[in-house]
Amino acid sequence: MDSNISEMRKDNGLADTQREIHEDRSYEAYLKMDLSPYEGEVIGLCDGVLVAHSKSFQEVFDKTAEVCGRDFVPFIMYVPPEDFLFLRYHNNPM
Repeated sequence: MDSNISEMRKDNGLADTQREIHEDRSYEAYLKMDLSPYEGEVIGLCDGVLVAHSKSFQEVFDKTAEVCGRDFVPFIMYVPPEDFLFLRYHNNPM
């Protein structure tokens, strides 16, 4: 990790390992959530707690950053509709 980023994170109140723990809590909470009420929306979690949801990424980002403050890293994710089709393209010449 870039030393400048590491120093910035320490200046914001948490060491890297503490921030990673908080990020993991949000990711684990996201995996366990019933996402059906938020289909087609962006959700924001802070330390494993849902703090914002909207169709607007900017609204969710602003609210989540406000709630998280300097102590937590905002976790923001788009929840696709149930009928959303994911396509993967592999350009793998053999």
